[in-house]
Amino acid sequence: MSSEAIIMKPSRLSACPHSLLIAIVLAVSGCSSAEDKVYESYKCAKIAAGVGELGKARAAAAKAEPYMKELKVTGSQFQLRMMDRFTDDLELHRLSVLGQGKKLTEVFESSTCQKLYQ
Repeated sequence: MSSEAIIMKPSRLSACPHSLLIAIVLAVSGCSSAEDKVYESYKCAKIAAGVGELGKARAAAAKAEPYMKELKVTGSQFQLRMMDRFTDDLELHRLSVLGQGKKLTEVFESSTCQKLYQ
């Protein structure tokens, strides 16, 4: 996938199917390694959904389910934490549109996301 393929308006990322993203974060908290695995699923699912790859987004979200069962907290608190972590992690606001596309492409094509998309 080229960087041009992932260049999108910021509103496109926020327009991801909310039920898909909420499903990733419901009933989650605490344990760092489980939380990290849920975050990676969240990040990959959010990017995949943002470019219209809903099947890949669902596959990534499904990989988080075993780790979500380990964690306990309200979904809204954790969803906000995941959204903040996504913003802090990728720092898209610091990049040009072309830089954002390149960064999103790197994440989308990363071995971590590709495993989650299977």
